[in-house]
Amino acid sequence: MSFDIFLQAFDGGSLLDTAAILEELAPYLKPNLETLRTDDGEADVYGLDNDPIRHLMFNHVGGRIAWDIIFSLAQRCGWVIMPVDCPICLTHRDQLSSVPTELLDEFPVVVVRSGSELLAVILDS
Repeated sequence: MSFDIFLQAFDGGSLLDTAAILEELAPYLKPNLETLRTDDGEADVYGLDNDPIRHLMFNHVGGRIAWDIIFSLAQRCGWVIMPVDCPICLTHRDQLSSVPTELLDEFPVVVVRSGSELLAVILDS
């Protein structure tokens, strides 16, 4: 899928430091640090060159494994997942209080528990 998927926290930042984020993604990152490659596809990733990493953007997501990686990273970092023109996806219900009111007025919110659920929300939108 070629649209953008944003991951970020609204309450001040990541629960993981930059090194931990890069370590988690390392098995999938191509040397350019801009592409994740999995056994069934790939995804472009932007923001890994920031230090600290407070948010990321993914696009051109292919296959199913990349969705699991996106979900897992968002969950570990405490980030909200915001696919363009789709519901805001929380990995924990308690994230709701951190999402700005103007976003809540514009987009529905769902809680997802896996990469598969995240993909289902996107495909249903």
